[in-house]
Amino acid sequence: MDVLGNNAGGVASRRAGGDGPEGLASAWEADYRANVLTAVLLTEALRPRLRRPDARVVTIRSIAGLQGGRGSYAAAKAALLGWT
Repeated sequence: MDVLGNNAGGVASRRAGGDGPEGLASAWEADYRANVLTAVLLTEALRPRLRRPDARVVTIRSIAGLQGGRGSYAAAKAALLGWT
């Protein structure tokens, strides 16, 4: 495998868990799972198949990770930058 492209995610947090602290925690966790954990788990699972030394991992993320202002979605996209 020469290239792995991480391009999954989206806005999962619609307060499906309801209002209050539990709903907020649920929304943040959903965005983290959809935007960060999927990329991390896929990359780690395929790491042994990446051809060395020229393999590349490309992670597509949102400008929201740099600009902020979109709550848990922006935080998750910023986390991708730190992880990548």
